[in-house]
Amino acid sequence: MIRSIVNGRQNDVTMTTGSVGGCADHDVDGEPDLDHVLEDLLAVETLLHRQDVEQLQRALASSRQIGVAIGIIMSRQLLTRDEAFEQLVRSSRNSNRKLRDVAAEVERTSDLLDAGSRRHEQ
Repeated sequence: MIRSIVNGRQNDVTMTTGSVGGCADHDVDGEPDLDHVLEDLLAVETLLHRQDVEQLQRALASSRQIGVAIGIIMSRQLLTRDEAFEQLVRSSRNSNRKLRDVAAEVERTSDLLDAGSRRHEQ
């Protein structure tokens, strides 16, 4: 039951209580031990929430880094925001690297050509 809640992320979640492992699903009367089930559900929800928060923080950091790279390209090449973003995307595509990685390198080097020409050196 709890594994179906976790769905595709079940490999990322490690539980320490017995009911997930199948050891303490029932109390002495053979009834479901609701306390353990509720504890497990709360633990799963907490872990999934933490993962979501971490993922959102990484996405926000990447978004900011891409914005900084766009600003650098705009100022260095006198482009509009859309043109600078297209340059960044093109560099990412041509170098077969993630957009956030190219943006990070543009931020470090202030040079799009340098960022696009480095293939998997990191």
